[in-house]
Order: sequence, then structure tokens, then C-alpha cells
Amino acid sequence: MLFCGENMTRNAEDYGKYCKQFIEICRIENNVVSSKRFVDYGLPSADWFVRHCPDDTVNKYSDFVLHLGLKPNKRITKEHASKLIIDKYNRLERSLKYDDFRNPNGYDEIGISIVNYHWGTFNKMLTDLGMAITRESMFNKHKTIDELESDIWHLCDNIYKIENRLNISYDDIRNCGRCSSPSTYNTYFNKKLNISISDYIKSIGFIPNKEGMGMVFNFDNGEITTSKFEYQVSKYLRDKVVSYSRNVMYSEFISDYNGTKDCDYVIQQNGIWFIEVAGMLDYTKVKKIRTIKSEQGIS
Repeated sequence: MLFCGENMTRNAEDYGKYCKQFIEICRIENNVVSSKRFVDYGLPSADWFVRHCPDDTVNKYSDFVLHLGLKPNKRITKEHASKLIIDKYNRLERSLKYDDFRNPNGYDEIGISIVNYHWGTFNKMLTDLGMAITRESMFNKHKTIDELESDIWHLCDNIYKIENRLNISYDDIRNCGRCSSPSTYNTYFNKKLNISISDYIKSIGFIPNKEGMGMVFNFDNGEITTSKFEYQVSKYLRDKVVSYSRNVMYSEFISDYNGTKDCDYVIQQNGIWFIEVAGMLDYTKVKKIRTIKSEQGIS
């Protein structure tokens, strides 16, 4: 179906006007709009844009989109990707960096995934397109060593003030909004201070937990938790002033159980609650627990 008035001759000024309107729509939507929606915006059809394009190499809609410096809505070809990268290079008027492709804005950029798909690596792309390879100092991209030390000091201090614990885990670092990754601190503490992140944590009076091991924590009454989950459960129960028993043998509440396993928590409040942290009882044992509850009149 022809767009209203599409059979009328349009001059170059009309074509440029509609192209600018199309680009502005893509910018607002942060995406290249489908040709099926052109009528919604009062645009001529995609076929009209192709037929009246001054570039003779434009033979289809995806060619037209690329002609405008936009990204087609599909896995673009290596040729198309190359053109967009070169356009970016000319627009920036400097050597391209990996970070330039981390966050493509959707309608006229390609991301690093497209680069890796067609070239394998960022540097191979630069070489293939005849561009200079920039080897930037990664250390200069990070904070100073004083700032890195300050990150860890503040993290440890806040955990002690809020949770009253000295144990610091890699997850604590990962979950801290102001901190970089644990590997970053290990790299630069070794480089600048000749110590590991664990050594640094020890040096300021805290206890580092080794990666891959549970977080060991000693409460004032002698209770010891051996994982972050256990610590969180115990701390929650203590904060809520809920009495509980730890590591209660199954044999104490399952009359015919002869094994050596124990239950992480037993809480007596509005009934008896048996809690396994990040685990569960065997189904046959659960049935026996329910039987014991029923016999004792516990709901």
C-alpha cells in the first residue's frame, strides 16, 4: 500500500527532512523503529526511502538504515559493523577504546558483543580496520592506593559498627557499593604494598575469611556460626530476642532415628520449629517430625 501522496515527486529537501525526522524518532525511542510503524509517525514508506536515496548502493531497508549511520534491528553484518565503527572513529576524532563499546545507546551504536562476534577480540577489530591499538594503563583507571585502602578500612569499620563483627568476607567487599572487586584489591595491594587483601584486613585488626570457605563468627555466648547464612539467621533471632537451640541431634526429636546428623536450629515459639539453613531434612524424617508434633498436640 502506498503512503498518501507517495506517488508525487519529492525533492532532495523533502528527503532530507524526512530522514532527519526518522533519526529523531529513533533517538527518542532509543531504537531503530520498525518500518511497519512509519505510518504512525507520518513518514513515507521504507520503500520510498530506499527508492529516493541519493546513495546508489542502498537497495533495501537495512542499507538505508546504515546509510543514516544507524544500526539495523538484527545481527548486523561485519561490513555494516565496520561502517558504524569507522563512523564512530571519525565522530570521536581519536583512537577507539574498549570502553567506547561497553554501553551502546541503542540506535546508532554497536556494543562489544558485536565486535567479539565478528572479530573475536577488540584488538583484532582495530587491526582489521587499520586502527591503532591503544594499550592503556589499567592502574590509572582505578583509584589511588590510598583510596583503595580507605575503601577497605571504611567497609570493615561500618560492618563492626553495624553488626559488631570482625570477620570480613569477599562477599562483603562485592556487596559494598563503594568498593571495587576483591581481585582489584588483591592486584594493587600486591603491586603497591606487597601484601594480599587478606593481609591488609588482618593489619587493621579484622579477620579475613578465605574465598570459598564459610564465614566463621564467634558470638559472645560462645555460639559459632560457620557460614554467612547461619550468621544472618542467628543475628536475626538475637535481634528479635527469640530463644533457640543450635545443632540439636535428630535423635532428640525423632524417636527412631539412630544417625549422627543434627538440625541447625530448633525454636520453641508458638510451637516447635526445626530449621535447616540452606538445606532440608530427608522427607522420611520430616514425616516422622510431623507425627511427633501431632502426638504432642503442637500445631
